[in-house]
Amino acid sequence: MTILDSLARIKHNPRLWAREFYLKRQEIFANYDGALPLFRVVSRMYYSQEHSYLYFRIPKAANSTIIATLATHSSEKKIRNWDEMSRLKSSGGSPIKLSTKDLENLFIFTVVRDPVARAISAYQDKIMKPTPQSSMLRRVLKKRDDITFNDFLDFLQYEDGTNLDGHFALQSDLCFLPLQMIDHVGKFEDLASSISHCTRAIFGKDISQVDWSPHKTNGLEITTMQRRRLSLIYEQDFEKFAYDV
Repeated sequence: MTILDSLARIKHNPRLWAREFYLKRQEIFANYDGALPLFRVVSRMYYSQEHSYLYFRIPKAANSTIIATLATHSSEKKIRNWDEMSRLKSSGGSPIKLSTKDLENLFIFTVVRDPVARAISAYQDKIMKPTPQSSMLRRVLKKRDDITFNDFLDFLQYEDGTNLDGHFALQSDLCFLPLQMIDHVGKFEDLASSISHCTRAIFGKDISQVDWSPHKTNGLEITTMQRRRLSLIYEQDFEKFAYDV
């Protein structure tokens, strides 16, 4: 990785550079060997001191639905819009001072998704629409017209795209702890079962799933070559979370 690549990951922001240096010195990240900047990793960790759990939120793997469901334990208030959901996602406590001993006393979980389906969903939701992510791709790829799926793959594979936004990041970077330290790794493909398991473990009872899917996508047919490229880009995810290539 060049210095320019490193700076791009930190958005050329000295404050983020200083924060990254600080995060790397924390015990919880002592064995982190991912390429995703830690400030992006931390932003996807939801820690509840009150209920003793740590949830690794994976974008495009039902994390909004999971957060909405967990929130119903404390409040019957219905989430009305995306701003309320965003505030809820950032309402957890700071996990960065957690020690290895602290982690042993938490219920730690995540829900992951087939890497191919997740990448397709990210493309449809964040690239095919006018979003900050699509604007970023146009700048990086120097494109003015529509961004094709192959353009998106070029961004991921050759432009360090998996490290520039959490929606495109490796799930194995976002959920960086060894599997033996994680109490439950659920699958998006069996979401109801995972939500039931986690709410029983955390609250001692089942909580009805609260669907939050304004960004739901419908899938996209891709070629064998495109699938092969994704299997290379997300190779670590296929291996860590036992998905078939």
